[in-house]
Amino acid sequence: MNHSLFWDLVRKDLALYRGMILMALAVGAISIFAITRGNTMFYLGSVAALCAFVILIIFLVQFGVLTERKERVHFFVLSLPITGWQYTLAKLVALSIAFFVPFLLTSAASLTLMAVHPPSRGFVPFATTVLAYFPLYFAVLISVTAGSKSDGPNVTAIIFFNIALNLLIPGLLRIPSVAATIRGTEVVWTAELLWIIALEIGVGALAVVWMLRRQQKQTDYL
Repeated sequence: MNHSLFWDLVRKDLALYRGMILMALAVGAISIFAITRGNTMFYLGSVAALCAFVILIIFLVQFGVLTERKERVHFFVLSLPITGWQYTLAKLVALSIAFFVPFLLTSAASLTLMAVHPPSRGFVPFATTVLAYFPLYFAVLISVTAGSKSDGPNVTAIIFFNIALNLLIPGLLRIPSVAATIRGTEVVWTAELLWIIALEIGVGALAVVWMLRRQQKQTDYL
């Protein structure tokens, strides 16, 4: 692998994603400020953060994969001493940095504020489970988009995950152990939530592995 060229491609993509990263960080900062200002602002801040994550995921994948595919960027990449799998890996690294930096900073700050404020400590495990949904969303969306040559799987995945998010939140609240601990002053990790978090991480990891293995067998680019 040409490591210098690999990281040049990563830096090139990150420069293109800079605006989206900064916008997500700005919305994240506003949402963090809001959740410390009472119940109404807590709700508005939480919704703003979740919406920002969804928009960031969709825009990154649309711009990073679909737009390049439509503009035939791979014809330029063909002139470079790099394989299709290496190009896909560089794209995945750049997109992951662009997503996870604002996502992890916003999530860590929000969860920390909840954990140090006794009345909201019981909300931490529930919030963590909801937040773990977004890396799953990101991993599956980029995998099905990069692993297919049409827009159909991308659109289907976006519709599915946006609907599923609206089912996940009330579904978690209906779990008896979650309902019993969410308003408590202590952080209680129930078995159900831990299993759901493990499932979210596992499915996301499997999706990325599938995409990379599929791309490794192909001779063309994204």
